[in-house]
Amino acid sequence: MMRRPAMAKPAASNHNRKRLLHKQPSMVRIRRRYCSKRPARPEEAEQPANKHSRTEVFPCLPKANVCIPLRKIVYFLRGPPGCGKSTAARSLLSQHLRSQFVQWQPDAKGAAFSPVSRAFILSTDDYFTEVDNAGHAKYSFNPKLLRERHKRNQLRCEVLMELDVTPLFIDNTNIALWEMRTYIQLADRFDYTVEVIDPRDLSLGALDPSILHARLERDQGNRAHGKAINMGTLERMATNFEDLPRDEPLQAIRDALAPWERKEKLPLYAGLDTEARTLAALGAIELGQSFWGEVDHGDMPPRKHILDARYWEDPPWMLPDRLHVTVRFFGGSAQREDLCEAEKLIGTWHDVIATALVFVRGGGILCAAVDLGKDAECLREVAGPDWWPHVTLLTSPPWRPVDSTLLLQAWDAAEEAARASPSIPPPPLPAAAMEAFGVKIFPGFTEQTCRIVFGYGETFAPNAPKLLTILPSGVVENSKMLEPRAQKGLAAFAYPQSMDVEIARGFCETPFVWKREDGTHCLIQSWPITINDKFRSDFEISVGTNPDPARFHPQAAVEFKESMSKLFGETVSDDQIMFCHKCTVSDSPVLVGKSEDIMRGLREYPQLMHELAIARIETDLCFVAAGTTGNGESFEKEFHLAPGVESVVYRKDGWETMGCSKPYEQFEREAELHTVTQGGMSTDTVYPDREAGANIEVQTGHLSMEPSIEQHVSKPDVTADKLPASEPPHPAVSTSEHDLSEGVLGQKPAGPAKQDITEVMEQKILDPHGITDQRTTPVPMSGGEAKIYTDVVIKGKTVDLCVVPLCPPCIIGPCQFRFFQ
Repeated sequence: MMRRPAMAKPAASNHNRKRLLHKQPSMVRIRRRYCSKRPARPEEAEQPANKHSRTEVFPCLPKANVCIPLRKIVYFLRGPPGCGKSTAARSLLSQHLRSQFVQWQPDAKGAAFSPVSRAFILSTDDYFTEVDNAGHAKYSFNPKLLRERHKRNQLRCEVLMELDVTPLFIDNTNIALWEMRTYIQLADRFDYTVEVIDPRDLSLGALDPSILHARLERDQGNRAHGKAINMGTLERMATNFEDLPRDEPLQAIRDALAPWERKEKLPLYAGLDTEARTLAALGAIELGQSFWGEVDHGDMPPRKHILDARYWEDPPWMLPDRLHVTVRFFGGSAQREDLCEAEKLIGTWHDVIATALVFVRGGGILCAAVDLGKDAECLREVAGPDWWPHVTLLTSPPWRPVDSTLLLQAWDAAEEAARASPSIPPPPLPAAAMEAFGVKIFPGFTEQTCRIVFGYGETFAPNAPKLLTILPSGVVENSKMLEPRAQKGLAAFAYPQSMDVEIARGFCETPFVWKREDGTHCLIQSWPITINDKFRSDFEISVGTNPDPARFHPQAAVEFKESMSKLFGETVSDDQIMFCHKCTVSDSPVLVGKSEDIMRGLREYPQLMHELAIARIETDLCFVAAGTTGNGESFEKEFHLAPGVESVVYRKDGWETMGCSKPYEQFEREAELHTVTQGGMSTDTVYPDREAGANIEVQTGHLSMEPSIEQHVSKPDVTADKLPASEPPHPAVSTSEHDLSEGVLGQKPAGPAKQDITEVMEQKILDPHGITDQRTTPVPMSGGEAKIYTDVVIKGKTVDLCVVPLCPPCIIGPCQFRFFQ
């Protein structure tokens, strides 16, 4: 018998396996086989290929390295459908199982869907394949579920790796490198060896769409019914197949990016970041029944404020990712050129002032209309002409944040319609109602501020003196060690103060309380001040000489000098004492009555609280003032009224604006109350050169920043960098220090000319039992006078639009312009 001549062996470099081993931290082996097909025998060429012949279709099935049977290894099969991935995976699995003395036939019919196969071979197609009790598989693909099913397969792999199951096979197409990234990360995490098998090592024509399509048309016994792949899909996969680099292949997979990750992430919109400042400025505003409606609060206390709505557990609202003022919306299709103008403003700061709260009755959507002042023009160039600046606070479906603009436009249209119709008369003052509580309302006051001042400056005794600001009630409002600083001093009232003997016993060892010769106890209620150029320009100052004993009681001057001598340990001379006076005028309403009666009236008429800059009522004799500094910073301050005492509650204007209270006896020493006539405010003492009853403009005065009965400060220090540019730098001034002039740290910006005081109060102070107009109904709210516009059509819906003007406007503060994703 003649021997068939042996086939020539090609060069070893072209036929041997090429493996690349890395431990980074997984072990990787990349299979690339170049298998030649022997020449067909003549008799074989004449016969058609056997469709069940696995040798012809997949001539080069890989061999597993089973020297270490339980080595943790994961195989990555790659390639289009029909290239032999699943067949190779079952062949490798059977080799591993035999090494562990487990017999399993990978070529048996239905082996691809057996429990053994599904336990080790992980394919996303498994989640689209149903297997019945007889082992018949049906494939039903849904492209909408593909991403979610890939995540399930990844989780399946993670669970198996955590249990050290081996071997594992990732039987997906893995056309692009990034598709294997998550599995490689899991292999790194659980210390699995990685072997990546190239489809060209499995079969001839592994990337030839026509060959693949022909194979898929044959019934190979292990393909689910209904799994048909069209030619177009095969061509796309073959074209997009991404080769694995020879150098650092695992790192290439780790670094691979999905197509959407390669695209530059452009911002969604640009605007002002107002998150923290908006919550601080608006969070405590009560929204009222028009917003809350008939809300079931359960066992929780009733919700009132914006913060209640925002931080309600399981609220019915959706909250913005971050509170902001949108200046320009780019959308998902933004181009780089769209960002050019906005990029010029990145990092700049702009003042934001909230002017009104606008919402739909029942709380479907709530936003704050804002004013950007002088900065609005440069922002409008970026935003475009049809821009309505606002902060969307919360929404509830079907309302969306973008609908805030529609609310503001609807409000503007409703206001225009209201102006065109007959005007509604202003509501009456609640004076008569307050008188029922025994409280009188006055439309303003004129204050003669008289203070005795000692400037200690940079020199005093070696031991640092300790200052106690003691109130007549015995409350210590301020306790601090004084430091030598230029322009620093202490001030006191220009009239003698006394303290009850029982209260005085606890303070007789201090320089501020002692027993007089007549048996009464002297009290020097003193507080720190800054004596700078602004102070000297605001006050008429006489050094060493009492200019008016009627205003500056001689006994008060003598006792103040004695107190300063005790405090600083050396005799204070007359030329170190300053007598300071100024006159200020305020248009703040003034409530006069018993402490308990005033507090009951404020509870009944919360709109008065807003006018008086009072944030809330704490107890029957305590309220919290809502303060604002000239820098726009907000703070709170408690005021405790003495029980059973005739008291005064008013708004203090100046560098710091906030609600205040004093005993009436103390208030009347320095202030004269304004009275109301038929035509306006009486001007007999304030404006003697004008006719009584004429409408006038009232200039906002600067009241003295003095301590009062039972008040406690809780706010941050005013730092040097917050001082106005006109002020020379000097150390930070603690907010517990009381500034005589109100303007020492800077002037309050001058506002527009004010109307007659009666008109102002008629517009801002509302009798809730007054107007019930069907078109615009004012409703009392702590945020301000609310108007409800009924039957307003927005987005095809007929709603009631509620608007709460903030009077005065609420300063949110400087906010930074930036991009948002």
